[in-house]
Amino acid sequence: MTLAGRYRTSWSSEAIVNSRGLYHAEESTWAQYTNTAMTDDSSGWATSAARSVSDVDVGATVDSAIQKAKTGEAPRDVEPGAYTVILEPNATYDLISTFFGVLDAKAAHEGRSCLSGKEGETVAGENITIASVPTHPDVGLSATIEAGLPAPEVKWIDRGKLANLRYSRYWASEKDHAVTQPVNFVMDGGKGSVDDLIASTERGILVTRFWYIRFVDPMTFLLTGMTRDGLFWVEDGEVRHGITNLRFNESPLSVLANVEAMSAPARVGSPAMVPALKVGNFRFTSGTSF
Repeated sequence: MTLAGRYRTSWSSEAIVNSRGLYHAEESTWAQYTNTAMTDDSSGWATSAARSVSDVDVGATVDSAIQKAKTGEAPRDVEPGAYTVILEPNATYDLISTFFGVLDAKAAHEGRSCLSGKEGETVAGENITIASVPTHPDVGLSATIEAGLPAPEVKWIDRGKLANLRYSRYWASEKDHAVTQPVNFVMDGGKGSVDDLIASTERGILVTRFWYIRFVDPMTFLLTGMTRDGLFWVEDGEVRHGITNLRFNESPLSVLANVEAMSAPARVGSPAMVPALKVGNFRFTSGTSF
């Protein structure tokens, strides 16, 4: 088995002062370990991230990547189609984080967005709430946004309804609206773990993560992308074997409308806390050569 890993730490300090009395200073730290394990016909990937190096679990990360690579050896093909999927937290973030790219209020108000005319409307299941929380103890990123304005706590989706769009200072001024910008990604979840979601699944597919995610149709929020570094067949509540990677065509809004169960939220590599998701009718369109 071939192993490769990266350990990264960072520290930053920022201060803002102006002649009208504004003063703000803050520091932040960040640490992350990522590991990939590869056999001749499979790969496994895992990461651990935290604000403190003492909370980065390198050993567990390596063990997870190795176990995925071992379980995925001699992968079998499955037919493209709609499946129940279990998205591990990193896969959840890979897919759902694209939502922030379509939140722009100006584009929505000018009819150039899949969210045009949907403020206050239902865009996801009632079990879905997504917010930015600047003071979150695990993923608080910054207390300020553009030009030194205080970063607000914002609910973007509140129990399935589109509660807010992203307003720049310019567009907020034009529309007499508060400035709203994301500083992190905090998604409500359920209880338990990925293993609990697996145990509750009669037949489905477990996804470690996605890559090469691209827009197919921005106006419907249709995306395409591929699975990577650990794709597994689940049957009768157990992971049975690895399967070859698949390409998907899905809208994150459809995914959020079909969430059947969630794990407790977990820290992922980006400044985000997200759960694993069990999603019905997730559409895979073809296999891949990767």
